[in-house]
Amino acid sequence: MSEEALLQLLQPLTYAIMGAGFCGIYYYSRELVAAKFWAFSYLFGSLGFLIDFSISNGDSHLTSWATNIAYFAASSLYVTGHFVRMKQPVPVKALALLGVVTIILMVTFRHIIPDTMLRTIAMNLCNAGVFSLPVAALLRHDNRLPDTPLVDRIAGIVLAFFVVTFFVRVGLLASGTIDQNLTDANYTASVMAASFRIITTLCAMGSAVVLYVMLGIDMASSIQRRSQVDSMTTLLNKHTFEMQAKMLISPGRAVEGRGHSLV
Repeated sequence: MSEEALLQLLQPLTYAIMGAGFCGIYYYSRELVAAKFWAFSYLFGSLGFLIDFSISNGDSHLTSWATNIAYFAASSLYVTGHFVRMKQPVPVKALALLGVVTIILMVTFRHIIPDTMLRTIAMNLCNAGVFSLPVAALLRHDNRLPDTPLVDRIAGIVLAFFVVTFFVRVGLLASGTIDQNLTDANYTASVMAASFRIITTLCAMGSAVVLYVMLGIDMASSIQRRSQVDSMTTLLNKHTFEMQAKMLISPGRAVEGRGHSLV
């Protein structure tokens, strides 16, 4: 296999490995439902890159549709995982609307007015819209928490960066800096396209690391909750009860000697 082919396989293989990692996490702890969505997201992303990479003898309608459907499924599952983890309603209507717009644009620029550049720009803008959905929820302060967790803010920043990369790709395509016909099958023919592909791959790896940290924090919290509750009664066990009772009582002792009671 040539060096060019190995470079082209870098992104789908990386996504497949990261997807397998999320599968392992979900298999270990079924409570982490978000891991299931992120696993399918990275696996669909890997599938999309492989289909795109397989284009060698022209661009068929079936391949184009399969590739873009896989990409849209990957982005939709990715953001769904964030909403599931945050225990917030999944924006099904927004995702459905973006899906319908994606299909309309695919039909328009693939069959009615065939234009590779406009179709590629339209698909990138639709995916940017999908990735932007959970950004605000991750970055804004939750009144139920003393402060927004740092890892959530980092995830929000990573998602915002993903959105920026889509717009950068659109700008490069519109300006002609990147050939509109470059795909995973031949993008190594351009230094700019290859460099941009490697940068986005590194960003995807960084995003996966952030998600792994998120799931690790959630797993640790789940284990801690289990260790504090009696499995038979679902009430606090003796050790946890005594510890929390001391925490509730101790501040009262220091308030000017006033009496207090614990019921």
